Amino acid sequence: MPALEIRPIASRVTSSVAAAVLALLMASTSALAADNAQLDRIRKYAIGSAAASAFGASRAQTPLPSAGNGATEVGQEAAGVSGEAASEQSLDRIELGTQPFGASLFGGQFARERPSGVNPQYKIAPGDQIAVNLYGAQQFSEVVPVDAQGNLFVPEVGPIPVAGISNSQLQKTVESRVNRIFTDNVQVYVNLMGAQTLGVFVTGAVRNPGRYAGLPSDSLLSFIDKAGGIALQSGSFRNVSILRGGQPIAKADLYDFLLRGALPTPQFKDGDVILIGPIGGAITVNGDARATAAFEFPRFPVLGRELASYARPKADVTHVAFSGFRNGQPFNSYVPYQEFLGASLQDGDLVIFQADLKAEEVFVEVEGAHQGAGLIAIGRGVTLDSVLDLIPVDPRVAATDSIFIRRESVARDQKRALDRTLDELERTALSALSQTPSQAAIREQEARLVLEFIKRARSVQPDGRVVVSTDAGRADIRMEAGDQIVIPQQTDLVLVSGEVVLPASVAFTPGASVADYVRQAGGYAERADPDKIVVIRASGAALVGADVEVRRGDQILVLPGVDPKFFQIGADIIEILFRVAIIAAAVVAL
Repeated sequence: MPALEIRPIASRVTSSVAAAVLALLMASTSALAADNAQLDRIRKYAIGSAAASAFGASRAQTPLPSAGNGATEVGQEAAGVSGEAASEQSLDRIELGTQPFGASLFGGQFARERPSGVNPQYKIAPGDQIAVNLYGAQQFSEVVPVDAQGNLFVPEVGPIPVAGISNSQLQKTVESRVNRIFTDNVQVYVNLMGAQTLGVFVTGAVRNPGRYAGLPSDSLLSFIDKAGGIALQSGSFRNVSILRGGQPIAKADLYDFLLRGALPTPQFKDGDVILIGPIGGAITVNGDARATAAFEFPRFPVLGRELASYARPKADVTHVAFSGFRNGQPFNSYVPYQEFLGASLQDGDLVIFQADLKAEEVFVEVEGAHQGAGLIAIGRGVTLDSVLDLIPVDPRVAATDSIFIRRESVARDQKRALDRTLDELERTALSALSQTPSQAAIREQEARLVLEFIKRARSVQPDGRVVVSTDAGRADIRMEAGDQIVIPQQTDLVLVSGEVVLPASVAFTPGASVADYVRQAGGYAERADPDKIVVIRASGAALVGADVEVRRGDQILVLPGVDPKFFQIGADIIEILFRVAIIAAAVVAL
């Protein structure tokens, strides 16, 4: 097979990614087991689609989730829709956008907290169990319950009123009463062993309304968590009431807890009710903010300054886009950040924080065999050769003919390309047809293997390598902010991996062929296909074939063969294996 140099123009995954994906396939084919959830996915596979809207023609590059339907519904509220209908419109907007602020608060961690009724502030109540110990001239040691009248009965002492006193005062109260009767040589020790369990009703906009057992000292969050947490699409995080006998005894705004750690701590009684009110109006935040969420507000209008205190925009934010409805008409605005702080916002608005001003200088990193600084400030539009002129290297150590660049934007493109390839494989595997039950069993087994491989492969994170060095020279491309210039170190080794017996780094031998290096790595493994070889240069350039000239620093990848009798989609898998190995870099043409 003649050597074929592959020079893709688009961004591709790196050689390290290719090797990782190959390893994933090997691991996947080593076992056939799959869990029930995966089998269900095989049998019920479906493909969905989603749509997104944009802010407007002048800002088309800025996505604004849910600025279409959600904004229209909020506009109906401004035109006169009120009450329950308005609330539903806000819910639609949240559902299409990000999660409500505080959505991760109730995940079971409060419900699992260990019950304790022995904190110093706990108020003694009927049913509590108290260990009473008298020693010295008078002996007594029992666990005594607090009776319905709130008394603790101690023989020869009588009833001692304890209901309503704090746990921290219990010792002093009992000791004082006992010493009235036994005035000499009697010591007292009491300890609250456990509080009486009670039932608290949790209702309103929660996922599982009902009566939940707990202790009087349990937190408000614990009872809400036991009820499954606040219903995200209908419940309010800012309107929580605690009722006793139908009358409110405390109110809670969970934003105070989320932001400042403040939370009311009433001591619950049996039959208390926790009522979660309906969600109020909300403003959705996206973009360059530390907290992107739907923020609920009890009243409107809201100043941009107040919203910013919750969303905490990043330090480089310069402008803000916000849209909604005003007086029944669509409304949008794009203003500097400082001006936004005084802007008036309404229920249903969508706010996007933007960093639109670019610095005149950007930073690039330098890695590998160099003798200069690791971070360099350059002007916008500066090219690679201009930067290399600033980097001192030792030509005896640095492989200057194999320089490459890592770029974040390329890494993102590589990831999307890899995901599209895996999506294609998934669709092919799950749409395979069967004529008989035995064929159906084989197809299901194949699909399990492929899905396991895809699951692992999706975790691969490309590093965004851009190939700029080829036999024809080096491409003098413009640098971008955050680029990493990598200057490989000269090496006399060749890495042999993939389907070989002993993957290893082998000493370079001038004139040695691919087969010679494979023999030094123990030869081909049982599943290897000797005709499927990919050689990846130190610069990231990929060549296919067993006749490729091997150079210092190369990586030889031996691909596995796939038995078409076992895999109905064997040809597709072979093609994808080649694609993953070949699209190891983005080659920039001179």
